[in-house]
Amino acid sequence: MKWHFWVVGVLALIWHGFGVLNAVMHLTAAETLYAAEPEQLAYIQNMPLLSKVTLIAAVTSGILGALTFFMRKRVTTTLWIVSLVMVLLSTVQDVLLGGLELFGAGMVLSTTVTLVIVQVALLYYVRAQVKSGNFS
Repeated sequence: MKWHFWVVGVLALIWHGFGVLNAVMHLTAAETLYAAEPEQLAYIQNMPLLSKVTLIAAVTSGILGALTFFMRKRVTTTLWIVSLVMVLLSTVQDVLLGGLELFGAGMVLSTTVTLVIVQVALLYYVRAQVKSGNFS
């Protein structure tokens, strides 16, 4: 494999690793992250089950995709598509549950846009690798 495969793979693993860290902090309602705004901490602590499932699905499929990337498996594409869909669904849930007002529309939307851009770029790279026969 070429050098860029390893660069993309390591960056994808780090990127999705941060997603796992963020999910753990959300699911445990880590006060160190949200102590500045008690309303935000309460929002996180009272997340509906569907929101928790969506978050877990997003980060689990993302990190599994990063791991299967190194194994050069085509399933990486499917896992990262699932992760992308779950991120979008999570954003919709945040909008419906009042997260825009609580966290600020700029923060919620800029985070979502960044996540989507990175995930689409990773998907583009994997699709190119699959087409060139580097993934099985």
